[in-house]
Amino acid sequence: MDPSNAIPLTWSDGHVWTVDLDIPVGKALQFKFTLMETTGEIVWQPGPDRALHTWETKNMITVLEDWENAEVQKITRGTNG
Repeated sequence: MDPSNAIPLTWSDGHVWTVDLDIPVGKALQFKFTLMETTGEIVWQPGPDRALHTWETKNMITVLEDWENAEVQKITRGTNG
C-alpha cells in the first residue's frame, strides 16, 4: 500500500473520521488507515490489513473500525434515502 494514494478522511467531534465512497458491487477491498503527523511522518495502523467485501444494495453501508483492534469491525446497512 502506498500512502500517497490515500483517501483523506474528515474529522468530527468525538474523534470520528469519515469518508463517503461509491464502491463497485462484488469487490473485496483490503485497506489500512494511516495518520500523517505534523512532522510529515506516516504512522500505519497496527495489526493486519482490514477487509471489506461489497454486495449489491440500495442502502448506505457504514463500516466502523477501531484503530488498534481489527476484531471489532462493525458493518451496518442504513435505509435508502
